[in-house]
Amino acid sequence: MFEIEKDVLRKEAGGDRFLQMMANQTIELMDERRRAGTIGQEGKSLKDLKKIFDKFAEEHKQGKQAVIMPDEAAEMICDYFELGRKKAPTGRVNVLDML
Repeated sequence: MFEIEKDVLRKEAGGDRFLQMMANQTIELMDERRRAGTIGQEGKSLKDLKKIFDKFAEEHKQGKQAVIMPDEAAEMICDYFELGRKKAPTGRVNVLDML
């Protein structure tokens, strides 16, 4: 299932360089968090995610420029695809993971 969802993201990105970048970052986050189950849900697409990026950039631009930092991009991707948060370091237990 995980590999199929990666292929869905790559196919959707097609030749669009920005969508390819978003797909690659999403795949990296999927690998990191080991939660691929929600990727490719009906109604979730890279194009809609790009709209979230565009809105964020518009709201935070200074002059004619806007920057989305990697941690901000990761947070938007994780929120959109419901990937969850990064796991606590080894040796620690996040109480919220137990719920």
